[in-house]
Amino acid sequence: MSKSRLTQKRFNEASQFGDITQILGSSMLYRLYSSVGNSVGVDPYLGYSEIGDDGYWSRYIEFLPDGLVLKYTETHDADSLGQLPEGLWDEAEALKDEYGVVAPITVELFELVWARTRCDNDHLAGQ
Repeated sequence: MSKSRLTQKRFNEASQFGDITQILGSSMLYRLYSSVGNSVGVDPYLGYSEIGDDGYWSRYIEFLPDGLVLKYTETHDADSLGQLPEGLWDEAEALKDEYGVVAPITVELFELVWARTRCDNDHLAGQ
């Protein structure tokens, strides 16, 4: 397959999932994770992740079933309620069914959620 056809194929596959940022040159990854249906005992939650070009989380929002919403960044990476996920992002590991469901999202969706979400730990930032 020619390089241009391969690029078009990758673009079509990525656009199907809203992950155009990878094709257009952004090195950031944006993922939505739901632990519902996992088989390893993880409590239910929904997480939006921004993962830097170094493979580490740079921003993260977590929605818990009790209504608690937590937000973390590289400068507010932990507090008494939780923390920014640690370790390198591993796409293959994250996609295993036993952990729940991971899906690529657009930078626009991530930024919208980030900007419009009031978090329960905002008052703890900088402590």
